[in-house]
Amino acid sequence: MVQSRSRNPDKPSPQVQALQPARVVETYSAGIKLAMIARGEADVYLNTYAAFHDWDICAGQILVDEAGGRVTGLGGQELRYGLPGAWQRHGVLASNGKLHNVAAEALASNLSS
Repeated sequence: MVQSRSRNPDKPSPQVQALQPARVVETYSAGIKLAMIARGEADVYLNTYAAFHDWDICAGQILVDEAGGRVTGLGGQELRYGLPGAWQRHGVLASNGKLHNVAAEALASNLSS
């Protein structure tokens, strides 16, 4: 799994705990992380930020989609571009496609508990 740098690397977020990845890679730039998914260097990218802009992820989503992966909001919702302020407010779950439904279900279970 790839994610942004955590504020407390010794304490994984509840979302990371729900996914139970074998390894967590932390790096900068949503575009870099989405490219890692597209290239097969990571299986899942999780972005739990409350808000970020379209331009942070739009090009990376194309890479993932074209590589056969999926990119949605954390709840599995389709991302919508061009909304007022160009804001994305549902987080991002990107995957190689094969793990997407399982990851989304694990995150949903975590949110409801």
